Amino acid sequence: MAEIFICDCSYAENTFLSDENLRELFGFFQLNSPFISSYQSREVKKSQMEAILQRMLKNWDENSVNFINPTRKIMKVLNANKLDQSSVQCKGKRFVVQKQNNSEEELVCLLRHIRNSLAHGSVFVKTVGATRYILFEDYKKSNCISAKIICTQKELERWKKIIERYQKK
Repeated sequence: MAEIFICDCSYAENTFLSDENLRELFGFFQLNSPFISSYQSREVKKSQMEAILQRMLKNWDENSVNFINPTRKIMKVLNANKLDQSSVQCKGKRFVVQKQNNSEEELVCLLRHIRNSLAHGSVFVKTVGATRYILFEDYKKSNCISAKIICTQKELERWKKIIERYQKK
């Protein structure tokens, strides 16, 4: 039986807060990644955004990557990716993220949803064997889901390294 996240637990019940590496990693995506309204954020050139995203998603199955426009119904896409329930299987990295508007860059969209999930306490961590899975959820002001992202800690660490290589010093 596949391991699952139980997403109806509170942020305080997550035990990852005692893990210094994970705290530092989450801090980067909440405060230092590009396109975040933070004085600590270091930008990347707009001309490099597509290259960064391509490198980040290099090892991802194209069917597990879903950027959807703001008018599309998200629940069908979540359902197709087995992300529509309050209990989500850890098996496989995948995401569904909804753009704020049709012109929002995909990299900006992905990073915004990760940042919002962290800022609003909608992050869940599950360790299965030697692998630590992370589930990010983001919601609109209307309390409707706007993103679900499942990745591993190693994947998130890899994303951080890619972004840091492109950030302006």
